[in-house]
Amino acid sequence: MRRILLVLTLLVALLAMPAAAFAQDAPSQPPVPCGDLSDDDCTLLQDSRTASQEITSYDATMDFAFALTDVPSLPSDISFGIVSDGSFAFDPEFMAQALEFQARMQDTEVDPASMMEETMAMGLGFYENASFDITLDIALSQQVAALLSQQAGVAIPETLNLPLRLVDGFFYANLDDLAQVVPGLSGWIGFDIVGFLDATMEQSLSTLEDGMSEMDPATMGAMMGGSMGANPEMQAAVEANTQVERLDDTTVGDVEVAQFLHTFDLGGFLADPAVIDMIVQQVQAQAAMQAEMGQDVPMTDADVQMVADMLPMLAPMLLSGLQWATVNTIGLDDLFVYTTETNVEWDLGSLINMAGAMLGEGSTPAVSGSPYFALNVAAENSNINGDVTIEAPEGAMIVPLDQMLEGADSSM
Repeated sequence: MRRILLVLTLLVALLAMPAAAFAQDAPSQPPVPCGDLSDDDCTLLQDSRTASQEITSYDATMDFAFALTDVPSLPSDISFGIVSDGSFAFDPEFMAQALEFQARMQDTEVDPASMMEETMAMGLGFYENASFDITLDIALSQQVAALLSQQAGVAIPETLNLPLRLVDGFFYANLDDLAQVVPGLSGWIGFDIVGFLDATMEQSLSTLEDGMSEMDPATMGAMMGGSMGANPEMQAAVEANTQVERLDDTTVGDVEVAQFLHTFDLGGFLADPAVIDMIVQQVQAQAAMQAEMGQDVPMTDADVQMVADMLPMLAPMLLSGLQWATVNTIGLDDLFVYTTETNVEWDLGSLINMAGAMLGEGSTPAVSGSPYFALNVAAENSNINGDVTIEAPEGAMIVPLDQMLEGADSSM
């Protein structure tokens, strides 16, 4: 039961991300990347971001597909897919508070310790004020199912159906299909996810505050700086490595939409001096925190700087075969995002060969087949700001909070 609880808790965090995506950016953030778009098209993108902040409910389907093939020392076919179909709802007052919080994060003079505490409180508030009712259909490749079965010691099926809900701070899962994995499981089971996170976050915050109290202000500022709002230099790096093109208008259902293609140069982004500087500051700040808390530090400042000096040359070379493209459709009347599809494809052959050459002959197995990485995420939204009613499942068995906390403590 403990393992199942931890897995389900992780699913809550993962599933919250697409739901939270509609509460995108605070009004004071810099403009969205527009590339060479016309002024009118750029304004449409920025107005769409503003419109997204007013969304409090919607239905959504998502198709997530991951594949990693022919990589040396790994199974030849590591692939899985998740299809979700569900509804989401948010408390309007909380969403307004979230936007205000994001705006405050722009203030570089804010106290890092208090900001960290407020960040955790806002995260907890999300689970208290958001609801969803979704069904996941999970499909694993034969090799992935066999690998997981070997590690788990039980037979993991290649397909699973998992209904999930979040209502009033409680997370529910229907375990009927998991009976294939653990016989005897059935029906709905519920967890006080807000109570669980509140207790565990309080302990984590106390530990972080103890560590931060021993830090000098410069270290704390560097550690928090990467997450504080919009850094103009970082925004410039994103815009410089993003190309945006308006495609032909089309329809989604009966809604007329504009299509925008975004392509991102990850290699160029990682080679940007501002990005490298941020990475160095974050890694060094983390190392300083570990050292001041008496923990082992895996990399010295010299190691970090050596990697940073190599990034401008290595990042474009290592990522030259990576293609990253996203197409969004935006309603011409209401400016809501109706579909988003992201495709990341990466021919890994040259990367693996280069790694072998850099590490020395025989350090990496020879490439055979066509080493390849692919990620596709396609989402479609509907019933935006429509009627969405999400209720707790009847007859659900509620796991006592003290048992959840006891299980978490014993797993650490």
